[in-house]
Amino acid sequence: MGEEFKQFTFTEVVSILNNFEFKYEWATEQHNSPFFKEYSNLYNTDPILLRCTCKDSKLFSEIIKSLDFFEQEKHGYRCLENDVIKSLITNLYLNPGPSPIAEFTDGVDWERFKSLSFEKISPTSFVVKLQELIQVGGLFEKSKQSSDQIKNLALDFSNSIFKENIKNFKIYYTFDEGWSDYFGKMGMGLDVTFFLFDGTLGEFWILSKTDYD
Repeated sequence: MGEEFKQFTFTEVVSILNNFEFKYEWATEQHNSPFFKEYSNLYNTDPILLRCTCKDSKLFSEIIKSLDFFEQEKHGYRCLENDVIKSLITNLYLNPGPSPIAEFTDGVDWERFKSLSFEKISPTSFVVKLQELIQVGGLFEKSKQSSDQIKNLALDFSNSIFKENIKNFKIYYTFDEGWSDYFGKMGMGLDVTFFLFDGTLGEFWILSKTDYD
């Protein structure tokens, strides 16, 4: 029999995530990784990488286990209900003023946000998409790394996040250009964004880049 856990209602999850006491942890290992440096070099702005922890990791782990119940079919994919993501990026404690999360929420067209698809992907698909980001590169910069080198960079980076917890990760991904007004309402936004939920440690990660190449 599987491990039992408390199943939350949708309303409970949104309410908890809106008010949960999260904080940022600087991900030194990942920021200094060869993958992240290569990724950063290909675009005019550094990718956004945030690791968010919370006071009650046990409760958040239980919420993460419940996420499957808040998925829906969209375009043939399993996608997380948008209000779950919205409740995280508008969280009270992650938005005390100017902050990295505020760059997601500043100027967001919330009506348009409802139409986004946060597709559920596997850890293996996450690695493949990381490889593609390097292989495609930015508008002005292309990677000089070989395909095998890029694959190894992506694997090492993802493994540094997953550690021994890969089976308990839930990952959601969206590709939609300019869904927030990054750079102070200059019409440029985020176009590749991953939300990674670690059900073992009770924390989440955000990895995103802007459409300003």
